[in-house]
Amino acid sequence: MTPTLGGMRPMQKRPLDLQTAALLNFAELERSETVANACMNRERNLRGPNSYQRDLKFDVMEYLTSAARRNGEASWLDICCGAGRALIEAAAEIHKSKYRIKLTGVDLIPIFLSIPEGIQSLRLIGASIEGWDTQERYDLITCVHGLHYVGDKLGVLQRSSAWLKDDGRLMMHLDYRNLKLAGGRHSGIQVGKDLRKAGFLYSSTRRLLTRREKKISDRSLPYRYLGADDKAGPNFTGQPAVDSFYERTA
Repeated sequence: MTPTLGGMRPMQKRPLDLQTAALLNFAELERSETVANACMNRERNLRGPNSYQRDLKFDVMEYLTSAARRNGEASWLDICCGAGRALIEAAAEIHKSKYRIKLTGVDLIPIFLSIPEGIQSLRLIGASIEGWDTQERYDLITCVHGLHYVGDKLGVLQRSSAWLKDDGRLMMHLDYRNLKLAGGRHSGIQVGKDLRKAGFLYSSTRRLLTRREKKISDRSLPYRYLGADDKAGPNFTGQPAVDSFYERTA
C-alpha cells in the first residue's frame, strides 16, 4: 500500500466527498497543531492510574518476561512512545533482573526523558513512524493512543504486523470513526470487515486492535491512502484527532 505524498484553533468538520487536493500530505500533517498537541498525554507510566497497563488492560512486563523465559530473550517496540517513561520504567526493571529483553521506542517528537546510567536495553528514536522501518522482529508491538495522530493508519498497521515474531502480539488503539472512505458511507464497517479478514481482533468498547500472528496476510489491505484531515475534532479520547482518507481498491 504505497502512500500518495503530496493555543488550539476551533475544529470544523469536512464533508466525506472532500477532494484529495484538500487533504494534508505527510509533511503538512507533521507540522499540524493537532499532531503537536500540547495537551497530548506523553507521560504514561508502565503501571498505575495513568499507564499502559490501565489503557491496554495488559501487563507488559509479565508478557515480556514470559517470552524471555520461553525463548531466552524478548523484545518490545512501542510506537508513538511519547517521552518514553513507560519504556524507561520497564528498562529499570529489566536491569535488575536476569532476563534479556530489548526495548525500542519511536516517536515523531524526540523530547525523551533521560535514560538512567547503566541501562543498555533501551533505544529511543525520534522519527515519523510512517517513514521508519526496521529489520528487527518483536515479541510485542504497542501503540497506545498514537494512531489517532497518524495519517496512514492502515499503512502503519500493515507494516508493523510484519515486524512481529511468529508468536508475537500487536496492540494498538484505533477509532474506526477516524477512518474515511472518500465519497462513501459506513467506512468503519467496511474497514472493520477487511481488518477481521486480515486477522485482527477489535474491541469496540476499548477501541483496541490486536493480533497474535506475524503477517497480516498474503494479500495487502485493499486500500490506497489519500491523505489526512487534521480538523476532524475530538475522538473518543476527548482530544483532537486526525481523520485518514482512503480509496478502496478491491
